[in-house]
Amino acid sequence: MKRFNWAEMQEYWRLHSHQWSAIDFEQDPDGLANVVMPGAPLWLNRHFDRLHKLVYEKLFSEVPAPRPGARALDLGCGAGRWSRFLSEHGYRTTGIDLQPDLIEMNRKRFPGIEFHQVAIQDFSAPEPFDLISTVTVIQHVPFEEHDRIIAKISALLRPGGYALVLENILDQFPNVFSHRLAEWQAKFEQAGLRCLRTSRFNYDLFIRLHRWMAGKTVSALRPGRDASEQAREAELTPEKFVNLSVPAEAQSGKKSALHTLNHGAQRLAVLLDALVEPVLIRLNPGLTAAHCGFLFRREK
Repeated sequence: MKRFNWAEMQEYWRLHSHQWSAIDFEQDPDGLANVVMPGAPLWLNRHFDRLHKLVYEKLFSEVPAPRPGARALDLGCGAGRWSRFLSEHGYRTTGIDLQPDLIEMNRKRFPGIEFHQVAIQDFSAPEPFDLISTVTVIQHVPFEEHDRIIAKISALLRPGGYALVLENILDQFPNVFSHRLAEWQAKFEQAGLRCLRTSRFNYDLFIRLHRWMAGKTVSALRPGRDASEQAREAELTPEKFVNLSVPAEAQSGKKSALHTLNHGAQRLAVLLDALVEPVLIRLNPGLTAAHCGFLFRREK
């Protein structure tokens, strides 16, 4: 698999910002079309957002109430959904992100929160933070930058401060650089952050079944697809990859009967997972899951 380097990933986010920053905040107040699954229907993004919130709030409930003047950093703040949450829960909040359009919109929408367009590697603050929050962000940075980012998180936290982290523990793509659960935990602990709690999510039992069946159907209808995809991957660029997230029907203007059938099956899978996933998140079994939430504490 061809992977993007750090320069290409920065270009990817610049292009992503251009492609997906035209957000209708009346319909999509959290900007999920940009920050969850670009190109996916809003109902699907809302499903995944609910899972994020279940895990985020579960871990956040274990953080002591903020002291007066406590500061929080929202790393990879996107459209500001977690920045707003932290501000509403008593933190003086700063959000940072690489997407310039979102940063400008956040400043207008949330004037009580400080926002900066900057990578965490280049960010500095006049005083340490009590809490740093990052939701599916480090996974979108190449592997060689991970230790540097995690060390920076530790350095920006005051002793006794907390890091609330949600990351991919399963998937690998040109723009996704994941580690297994134990590997993420070890990296943070090497930086002086003790793991207090983990919470797996995105078990996606029915969604995965639907994807498997859809893949089998497409393979049967389009033999040789894998070979052609491998050929395209060899010349993949950030611009091409961003454009891949535009739904095929939006590009062609047509919807086939097969697409309609697939759409209905996908909605059924999501409805079933919406019932099952909260139970699995509460039980936290060691089954295959795509993501995990971590709560870390800087000891000294």
